[in-house]
Amino acid sequence: MTTATTTTKPATRFLPWVDMLAEVGSPIIKQRDQAAALLAEADALERQAAELRRAAVAARAPLLDRVLKNWSLAELEQAANRAESITHPVPLHCIADAELRNAIRALEGAQGPLDVLRLFNQKVIRQHNLLSTASEDERRATLARALNWWNFAVVPMLERMGTE
Repeated sequence: MTTATTTTKPATRFLPWVDMLAEVGSPIIKQRDQAAALLAEADALERQAAELRRAAVAARAPLLDRVLKNWSLAELEQAANRAESITHPVPLHCIADAELRNAIRALEGAQGPLDVLRLFNQKVIRQHNLLSTASEDERRATLARALNWWNFAVVPMLERMGTE
């Protein structure tokens, strides 16, 4: 089987090499396009889920205001500490990096895939050229942050979503 030498732009980003096959027929392209349509629908649902998650997070502020009218900040903190095992099966105090620990705690079990990826980008990787310019201690600290990110942000999200 030979491949096409065409340089035309593929119709889709999903399996674009299908368009590059010599004499590829419409049934194969149609089947690929159907699969691509499923992915487009999944992307739309993920965007909708992200919007719903943002709305849920935004609803926390008025809820917190209402709660603060009835309980002190110390009582809230005690309750949050007691509930931490529900959101985080392994205690967060195991995370040495306070900034990462607080960012994970702030998710409060509401993290979705985009939140977890943003957290990685903002709080885990702090140096662009880690392998060539970082010291051994900096590399070790980054590895520790990455493992903590995985264990305390990704794993709980996967468990909650049922995709372990």
